[in-house]
Amino acid sequence: MAVDLRIFHILVERAGTPISSADLAAQCDAEEVLVVRIMRVVTGAGYAAEAGEREYVATRMSHAMVVKHIEAFAGHV
Repeated sequence: MAVDLRIFHILVERAGTPISSADLAAQCDAEEVLVVRIMRVVTGAGYAAEAGEREYVATRMSHAMVVKHIEAFAGHV
């Protein structure tokens, strides 16, 4: 779902600036509660990091997820 909502693209485009779950949800056109739940899994696996309470920032794994062939594969898993 994170790939479908383009969460990794949004995080990477912010160039290290944290984004709140509310702002991330607005940019994804999704409910904040859904984004928070997705980000629990994403941050737990190291694909993003928590910068504060309900604030997220890209990691090296986030950057990998925006590479076309990796993103295409991840979208089918």
